[in-house]
Amino acid sequence: LAVIGSAAGTFLLETFGLPYWAGVVGLLVTIGFLVFRGTGTIERFFSSWSFLLYGVYIVFFAWSISRFGGSIGAALGSGEVREGWALSGFQYGVLQLSLVPAMLFATRHIRRRREALWAGALTGPIAMIPAILFFVAMSGQYPGILDRPVPANHLLELLGSRGFQIAFQVVLFGTLIESGTGLIHAFNERIAGVFAAREARMPTVVRPTVAVILLVLASALSRFGIIDLIATGFGALSWAFLFIFVLPLLTIGMVRLRKRASAAP
Repeated sequence: LAVIGSAAGTFLLETFGLPYWAGVVGLLVTIGFLVFRGTGTIERFFSSWSFLLYGVYIVFFAWSISRFGGSIGAALGSGEVREGWALSGFQYGVLQLSLVPAMLFATRHIRRRREALWAGALTGPIAMIPAILFFVAMSGQYPGILDRPVPANHLLELLGSRGFQIAFQVVLFGTLIESGTGLIHAFNERIAGVFAAREARMPTVVRPTVAVILLVLASALSRFGIIDLIATGFGALSWAFLFIFVLPLLTIGMVRLRKRASAAP
């Protein structure tokens, strides 16, 4: 959440010259509003905004290819491979699995095994296609772009269209809102699940209280800046998530699923 808030602050600072904290607070307040509105509103926002995200990224990719196609081809053809790429890729992949619990509230619509398999098979490509398009577009400015806190903004400035830059940042800002909303809503849904397992109802006051606490903590952490947050936090988080979630899920979780399946009539 702190990284998302910091990215929002940097977007508005670089694009519109607004104070860094304006972006952070604006993002977190919007996230809080959506969380308070509940699951139905969140799902509708997720689905509609994703179409906008894809449309903007496709335009961005095509425009970058037309403008920087030569430098992109040269960068991809240079064949430079830096040490530690495999470990970094593994850590990044593990860290993205942290979004799995954040999306569990949406899986209640799945009723059949076939639907679950299709959803699982499509999730990876749908999530990664925009990232691949952006990576290809970004590679034309390598290695200078590595020093940019928000590489997208640098590329948009090079394209030279102020209107498209604003449209892209608005869509990206909305995508950050999606991510933050999903994380906080998932946190609340996990707490609600504990109450449900005890045949109790989560008190109404708990949901907004948890959201406010998480948003305040994220706001406080965001002052460190996006680069420092990523450099210091993501590596440790990826290993923690591997041992806390991924490995238990693929071992204990699979054993329990098999036992339940064999015991079922």
